[in-house]
Amino acid sequence: MSAAAQSSPLERVCKISPSKCKICKRALDPNGRSLKNCNDCLDKKKRINDESQKKQREQELQSAVNILVNNAPASSSTKDAPDGKIMKDKHSKKRKAEEPADDREVVQKRAKDFLDAVVPANDAPSATSKPVQPEDSTGDEYQTASHLYRGLKRLKLSSQPPSSNPRVRFHGKHSIVVDPDIDNTKRAALVARDVSKLGRLSFNHRSTISPPILSASFLSLSFRCTCSEQASETSGQGTVKKPTPMNSSAGKDTSKKTKGDLKRKDAEAAGSQTKACKGVIEVTAENDSSNQYMSGQKISIRVWH
Repeated sequence: MSAAAQSSPLERVCKISPSKCKICKRALDPNGRSLKNCNDCLDKKKRINDESQKKQREQELQSAVNILVNNAPASSSTKDAPDGKIMKDKHSKKRKAEEPADDREVVQKRAKDFLDAVVPANDAPSATSKPVQPEDSTGDEYQTASHLYRGLKRLKLSSQPPSSNPRVRFHGKHSIVVDPDIDNTKRAALVARDVSKLGRLSFNHRSTISPPILSASFLSLSFRCTCSEQASETSGQGTVKKPTPMNSSAGKDTSKKTKGDLKRKDAEAAGSQTKACKGVIEVTAENDSSNQYMSGQKISIRVWH
């Protein structure tokens, strides 16, 4: 009998041709990482996928930069700055529109230019209290956004006088699981709105004082504190004109009325001379890769006052 006839049916069934790679059609290594593709094809496929994702992120970032720079309101401090600073701000806008800032040194330089435009040189904080850049890792960690907003409420900036020499009064952050539909740009805008309402900080969350500080991994928005405007409005609403009492002595009535007018005029003059607060509220949303199993976003809020 031949060898084929001598083999059992089980042996004939078990004789299976070796598996081949679906891409290059080479025989698969039994110890390989996949049962369908060889290790070389897997590596090549991964490289192509990574390059495609990187190119897509760069395109999205470029479009976001163009939109933010074109829609950003003009800063009042930039208008009052010297000609050199105005030209610097214009050139920085062009750089933002032409190329995204992936390099940390470029981001730090843009942040420094931004702080120079926001805080004038004669009102700048001292070297010991100089604000740090958005990529700084210091700050108080909070478990949730609610805990962070409670910390902001305890500042009570509305009960304090306007600041002409701001310093860091608060720096808190917390992390969340990233939402694929909400990038750093949208997240920073949403957090700024919540901070102005839930954190009880006085600022216009729809108007930034300078174009955003932007990179591939984070976006930072800065707003001017409006506590002085809120204080002047409150004092104006609290001034109530008292009715003049009926009195037979015209001389005393006239003297009292004159004194009341003088006091009211002094109060109005003091309110009109209230200095504008130079405080800054900064909201930053950045990528958080601290958890290896899921992507996240880190929200950072800093207050100079």
